[in-house]
Amino acid sequence: MSQINLMESEIQELILQRERKMDEIRTSLAQLQLAVERENDGSMRLYGDLVSAVEKSQAELQEVIEINRRAAEHQADIAIRQLEQEVSELRRRNHALSQLAKSKDYGHCIKSHPTLCFPPPIRDWSGVSMNTDLGTGTLYRSLYVLVQHFQDELARMAEFGVQAPVMAVPVHQPKVKGFQEYAVDVSLDSSTAHPRLILSEDRKKVKCGDRHQSLPDNPERFDRVVCVLGEKGISSGRHYWEVEVGGKTDWDLGVASHSITRKGKITVNPSNGYWFLSLRDKHNYVFRTEPTTELPINLRPQKIGVYVDYEKGQISFYNVDAKLHIYTFMDTFCEFIYPFFSPCTNKSGQNDGHLIITPVPK
Repeated sequence: MSQINLMESEIQELILQRERKMDEIRTSLAQLQLAVERENDGSMRLYGDLVSAVEKSQAELQEVIEINRRAAEHQADIAIRQLEQEVSELRRRNHALSQLAKSKDYGHCIKSHPTLCFPPPIRDWSGVSMNTDLGTGTLYRSLYVLVQHFQDELARMAEFGVQAPVMAVPVHQPKVKGFQEYAVDVSLDSSTAHPRLILSEDRKKVKCGDRHQSLPDNPERFDRVVCVLGEKGISSGRHYWEVEVGGKTDWDLGVASHSITRKGKITVNPSNGYWFLSLRDKHNYVFRTEPTTELPINLRPQKIGVYVDYEKGQISFYNVDAKLHIYTFMDTFCEFIYPFFSPCTNKSGQNDGHLIITPVPK
């Protein structure tokens, strides 16, 4: 009986051991199922983030290529038209000189000489060339960083598995070509502001009110177009500032010459001293040339960066948040130019938001 009792105890212990092992295996199965779900979720999220980021990078690359192609074609058209005008004037003058050389009327020759024998007012084209850079290098570099990050994340997962929720793969967009280093402190000049414009106390914000304010009609003030200039003029160097446009439906941003017409009806284009980007009806972006240059922008900017290189005659616009180039215009600046802002009319409250000059991060 004693042997039987001992054997019974041993068997019961063996049963308990096996029951515990079955519980352990069931627990492992449950943990395995959780691990499978975690791995599936993590890998799907990682691959999904990669595909999404690559598709976004591809769309941005195509947009940058198209914008720069259109900008280059537009600059070429302007240059060719100017050259054709100068060639026409030179041919006209050459013909007049040829006729004068054959004339026997020496009195007429003497009178005509001063106007025909001095060079006409033409541009020096020796330093002008086409910019063939499509601006894609920085986007390719950002794609390289993206792929490198994905490879690092994949190597970590291969070694450790999914230990924690996989974070979205960041797209390292290029900086706005380092233009932030040329950031300047821009404030609005209240003496130039149209009477309907309401400026903040720090002169960093402007919006259009419902009615005219009682303000002195000084020569600097715009009296018909709802716009305002920056306080400090630009006569040399490189300058960059950023303006938050938010959800506004209409606005104008850029630069204007000191000698522009400020009273009555104004024709806004580079020939009249205005270089600016416009938004109309929430979706229509144009640069104010003659005729206007339409810009196909898919990613609606919330903040616009404006870059000016005075010596090169360059003004460029950027989508700050997406870090995308929007448009560049090349011209010749011959006098002081000023930052230009127009929140446009408030359209009965539909376009009531401010234009806000924001600090540029270093």
